[in-house]
Amino acid sequence: MRKITMLFCSLLIAAPGFAFAGRAAPAAQAKRCCVRKSAFFSAKTPALYRRGDWGAALGIRFSARAEFSAEDGCSCSCCEFRQNIRGQYAVNGREVHHELSPGQLLNGDWHEDGGVERDGARDRPYEEVFFGPKDGEVLNIGRYGHRDDQHYDGTMDRYVSDAPPYELDRANGCSYTMNDMPVLQGRIGDLITMKTDFEQSIVDVCNGGAAVASGTLSVDKTWTANEADINSQGD
Repeated sequence: MRKITMLFCSLLIAAPGFAFAGRAAPAAQAKRCCVRKSAFFSAKTPALYRRGDWGAALGIRFSARAEFSAEDGCSCSCCEFRQNIRGQYAVNGREVHHELSPGQLLNGDWHEDGGVERDGARDRPYEEVFFGPKDGEVLNIGRYGHRDDQHYDGTMDRYVSDAPPYELDRANGCSYTMNDMPVLQGRIGDLITMKTDFEQSIVDVCNGGAAVASGTLSVDKTWTANEADINSQGD
């Protein structure tokens, strides 16, 4: 009997995945987004007048920066930037059909900020570009912060490593920078109106997309486009 008991105990000890009652195996620590520091809507220019395709444009320039941690269960890849917008663009009192994503126009509700490039849009008449239907083939969709996006602009939206030589690292970079300049174009003499709210945030994509840092900016600008203002601001 003694030999049989010893053999049985040896099998229990060697059995893979077996745990004695009261001694649970340690659980793997969940990854999360940890923001070390952030600066939203920094270096903003309250209003910028410049020449556009039709001779004039009203815009505002701003940027954002953030640094993430990869220590104590934190993962930089869990952190992604987002920009949302609501409001209205108008030219001569008519609401501009500004497309944020395919089929989604700017309105009074919060939506992710973005832009859609459609085939033939650059060749359409002024009235159609501003107020017409959005029915051309979608060539490109622009948005900020999504690490898995393939068509991002590296000069306006990028993740980099947080140590020299600070190389681009879209998937795992621990430092993020973005620059934006929303612009509404028109013709000389047009009344151009931009009334919008912007929200920038860092979200934890590993835990349901909850925002872990955020900031907001409101823009309420109306300008009658004229050459004197354009020349004083520069091209």
